Amino acid sequence: MLNNVMYIAKGYINTENAKELEDIVFVRDDMNDELLSKIWQNYNFEKAEEQVFNLQCKLTKATIAHNDKNMFLYQTKIVHSTEARMLSVRKVAEITKAKARN
Repeated sequence: MLNNVMYIAKGYINTENAKELEDIVFVRDDMNDELLSKIWQNYNFEKAEEQVFNLQCKLTKATIAHNDKNMFLYQTKIVHSTEARMLSVRKVAEITKAKARN
């Protein structure tokens, strides 16, 4: 059931109407293109980059310290985070757009 849910955490929507979008669990099947576009345009990618970077730093420190428990924990947090997923989609879209220009 959780595979059909996308959650946007507080602080990741930049808009005056943030209350309209935050604190809502969106079911992907119910999202129309207009709503997806609104979320994408107002998403705080800078905050997401900072969050993922902090997790990557913690992962690196755990790796250097040979702390397998924390390594697994931070790897899992990165892979399952909405922030990392949004950044990944943005990066792929940028690459695809650049290739289309050539």
